[in-house]
Amino acid sequence: TNKKNHLVIEVKKANGNEKDKQFDDLKLKKFTTQYRYRLGAYLEFKTGKDARLAKIIYYQKGNERNISELMDFDK
Repeated sequence: TNKKNHLVIEVKKANGNEKDKQFDDLKLKKFTTQYRYRLGAYLEFKTGKDARLAKIIYYQKGNERNISELMDFDK
């Protein structure tokens, strides 16, 4: 256990490769279980003239979480 592992982030373009996005999902689940990162975050951005943050998915203990479901880091 490494108590210094707090946050792992994956970032992709909204129009990116779907297989890459699925692989990022698996990585974030693995990092928040096997490597015991306390929080994972997947960020997806639209680019170009409509550039903006399009999606955020949080992960804790290998599961996707809504922001309201995030557990306290001390648990």
